[in-house]
Parts: sequence; structure tokens; C-alpha cells
Amino acid sequence: MKRKTGINIALLLLTSIVLVFNVQTVKASGTIYIRADGSIDPPTAPIFTTDNITYTFTDNINDSIVVERDNIVVDGAGYTVQGTVTGWSTGIDLSGRKNVTAKNTQIENFDYGIHLDSSFSNRISGNNITANSHDGIDLIRSSNNSISGNNITANGFYGILLYDSSNNKIFHNSFVNNNIQVYSSGSANIWDDGYPSGGNYWSDCISVDVYSGPYQNETGSDGIGDTRYIIDENNTDSYPLMNPCHDIAIISVTPAKNVIFPAYAGNITVTVENQGGFTETFSVTAYANTTIIDTKEMVLTMGNSTIIPFTWNTTGFVLGNYTISAVADVVANETDTLDNTYLDGIVTVRLPTHDVAMVGMVYTWPFKTVVGQGSTTSVMVTVENQGDFTETFNVTAYYNQTAIMIEQWPDGNNSQIFWSKGDENRDGYIDDWDHIIMARAFGSYPGHPRWNPDADLNNDGKVDRIDLAICEKNYGKDIWTTLGITKLIENQRAVTLPSGNSAIITFRWNTTGVVKGNYTISAHAWPVPGETDTTDNTLTDGTIYVGITGDLNADGKVDIIDIATATKNYGKIDP
Repeated sequence: MKRKTGINIALLLLTSIVLVFNVQTVKASGTIYIRADGSIDPPTAPIFTTDNITYTFTDNINDSIVVERDNIVVDGAGYTVQGTVTGWSTGIDLSGRKNVTAKNTQIENFDYGIHLDSSFSNRISGNNITANSHDGIDLIRSSNNSISGNNITANGFYGILLYDSSNNKIFHNSFVNNNIQVYSSGSANIWDDGYPSGGNYWSDCISVDVYSGPYQNETGSDGIGDTRYIIDENNTDSYPLMNPCHDIAIISVTPAKNVIFPAYAGNITVTVENQGGFTETFSVTAYANTTIIDTKEMVLTMGNSTIIPFTWNTTGFVLGNYTISAVADVVANETDTLDNTYLDGIVTVRLPTHDVAMVGMVYTWPFKTVVGQGSTTSVMVTVENQGDFTETFNVTAYYNQTAIMIEQWPDGNNSQIFWSKGDENRDGYIDDWDHIIMARAFGSYPGHPRWNPDADLNNDGKVDRIDLAICEKNYGKDIWTTLGITKLIENQRAVTLPSGNSAIITFRWNTTGVVKGNYTISAHAWPVPGETDTTDNTLTDGTIYVGITGDLNADGKVDIIDIATATKNYGKIDP
């Protein structure tokens, strides 16, 4: 590595650090501020934002910018921030900031291009930082920042000054003809992105490119210098670039759907980013397996990204699974080509289907396995539409081979009216089961772990005493008597479900007249027209014992054991 001589480095360092520490205390009269509340001061400044997150330049700026807000993006959009050398002027001041991105800006003719003091997790990318009288970038007591894809050129003292600043990642920048490329004091940082991505381009680096590989000992050149660029004992660029950085990367590939029907069009979005230091012209091609979907020509400025839409017309594609990917052309002198290709995952081309299924468990609620003869218990089943069309179909629940007879369910309007009176599980009755739902959700609100909108009877966004009072007032009522609806008994429940939706259906099993014994509980969704997969239309749960009321252990008699069991568990509530 070749260093400049004929200059008093100690004097330069002392002067630079003294001025850097004074940057915060002096404000130019025309300084533009992005305030902590998101406002721009003055509001006439040529900076535009719609969300107080992304701030985009709309014209050149002839003064300093001070950022006082965290978690934002400052996008220069290719415009210039130009200043006046006063001894302390700064192009963009990021002092005290966290998670700020400063990108795509030409910063020139200040004392300091970009200044960070006590700043963490910021990103500086895609900027031209040139001809500043002191330093291109200063980092003072700052860590975990990323500095990449910048052209840092012809700055009077240092390309980058680091003082008590470690764990920053600095790569894919071009350091060209700065008086001294880097000064580092009390700092240890990362100066490359590993192999083969590489580090930075240094105009004063004397190296050759004969070898390749992680240890630069394999035959053949790779665009990376064969010897390391040593800054000091704590800072080394292990993979210095032989040419200024050119780097295109595919960031993401996102199909709108993971299933597409034949002869339909599917939308795919590809995000590509220019991570190098130059405007690049290149092509991006999207693939389904190895078949080209389309190719788009792109021009992308340094540090910028864009989203490219592709439309995949599946006409002529055979049924099956397809891996969706995108490839960006390798641009001239690009060494990091691994991220030019991005594979997303599998999209299936198939015929549309009709398919309903019983899913989950068929169970009695709240989880009873012993029922007193003559009592009523709720059997709740979950059914799902796994096909591609809205379906209307019937569901039947069984004990052994006998269908559970249920009341015909009223229309949706009547069901909604009765729900508001306290029928939280929408089974047509306001009873103990609704009290249990209310107890579990009591005191909750949207976002609360126990929130259940079905218990919010007055729709005020909370489950409270008013909802409880409504339920108590109507306890014991049923929908048919309350609303004057004729009760018809049937052995199946009609369900309408859009594609991908599921529903819980309640069957009230009245065990009056049922012979004592064990009964297997199951449920069946009747196949819809065109359905071929009927194996999951039936689901069997387990057994329920119907016995004498009070026979808790199902031994055919009510005795001291049942009393002891009830006494032991008295007062317990199902969580």
C-alpha cells in the first residue's frame, strides 16, 4: 500500500478532530432541519415527504442538513448538497441518530461531508462525497453503522475519519485520491463483505490480481487484489477491489399467489438494488423453472432500488410445481455475483378444485366425555373449504351411526339479532356455555390475549359489565321462542363457505331416550359437486359415555366415588 508523504499527519489529525468536535455547536443561517417531530424546517426547503419516514430531495440544496429524527430515509434522488468552506460546515449531520439511511446524494464543498457523533445503526449508501476541505465522512463514538456503495473522492484531509468508533461495516466504497484515505483512532471496524463480495476500491492500493479464492491462492483472477490493504493493526480490507465497485443485487422475488390456474396470469414482483458506486444499465429476467417469463431493461442509479412487475401467463405450461427466480445481468467489473440470482419458492399450476373437509377435532364442549342420560351437550365441529370456489353444503354429526337431530338454523339476520342478546356461541340458546365464554373474555379488548369479539354484545370494543348484564337478562331464552320462529328438526346443518374459509358448527345433542353406553362421535361434510378428494370429509373423534346423571366415573351407578370426585373438584373453572 502506498501512502502520501510530505504532510504533517499529526497536525492534520489535531486540526481535523478539533474541528469535528465543534461541528455541533455552530449552525449556518440557512441550515435545513428534519425535526424530531417529522417536520421540515424551513417548510420551503426542497425536501418532500408524505409519511414522515422517507424524505426525498426535489432540487439541489446550497446549505447544510441536520437530521433530528430517527428511523427515516433521506433520499437525495441524485441532487447535490453544496456548501461553503467555513472551517466547520457539514453537508449532512447525523449526530445522535439511530436507523437513518442517507443515500443517493452528491455532497461537496463542505468542511465535512457527512458527520456522525454518538450515532448507531445508520446506513450511508450510494453517495458521491467529494471535494470537502477536511473529511468525507466522520464517525465519532459511533458503532454498528453501514457505509457502502459510496464514492469518497478528493477530500482534503481524510476520506473517512474514525474516532473511538468500532463495529462499523465499510465495504464496496471507492476511496479515490483523498489526501489520506482513512484515519482510525481507538477503532476496529469491518472493511469488506467477505469473499467473493469483496471490500473497497483504494486508488493508492498497489496490488496484482493473479490469484483467486478466499485465501487468494487459487489460479485465476477474480477482480480482488491478491494482497490485503492494511489500514492499521486493527483495520484491514482483506479483499480490496481492483476496480471501483459495480454491484447489482436481487433483493426479493414475490409471487402474488402460490397457486395459479392454467391459462391464468400471475403477478410477480422483483426488487433489485444497485449496491455499487455507479449508475448501471442491465437486464433482469424472471424464470419459472428454466423457462423465461419476461426480461426487463433497467437503468438504476447508485444506492437506489426499484420494484419490477412481471406477469406470468401460464398458457401452455403443464400442470405441476415451478420454482420462481430472477436473475440480474452481471455488469462490467462486478465481483459480487452471488446475489445477482434470487430463488423464491414454489408456485403450483393446477386445475381449480372443489373440496370441503372436516378439520381439527370433533369434540363435546366443554370437553365432556361423560353425559347424564336426558341432558343436552354441545358437539362442535370445524369444517373448511379447501377448494377454489364458494361452496354450499351440509354437515351431519353422528353418535355411532345415528344422526344427531338439531333444530333448523334461522337465517343470518335472526341469528345476528339473537347473538346480540347473549347467544355468544350462536347455538340458538342463551345458557351456561355463553356464560363460560363471557367469563373467559371478561375485561378484554382488541389486542388483549383473551379478547373474543363474540362476547362484546354491544359492539363497544370491550367486554364489561354491560355485556354481562345483557347475557344475564336473557339467560334461558332460545331463538325460536324469542323471535317467534317455527322450530323444525333436521339431521344436518347447511353451510356456505368462501374458498379458504372455515367455520365452527354447533350440534346440541339431547340424550333423552338414548340408551346408556359408549357412543362414538363423528361428523361428515357432504361432498359438493365436482369434489374428488372425499377422504377428509369424515372425521371421528372418540367416545362419549351416556349414563345416569351424576355417574361421573361411568361405572353405571351414582355412589360415594362420584360424590368425592365432585367434592374434590368443586369450584374449579375450566381455564
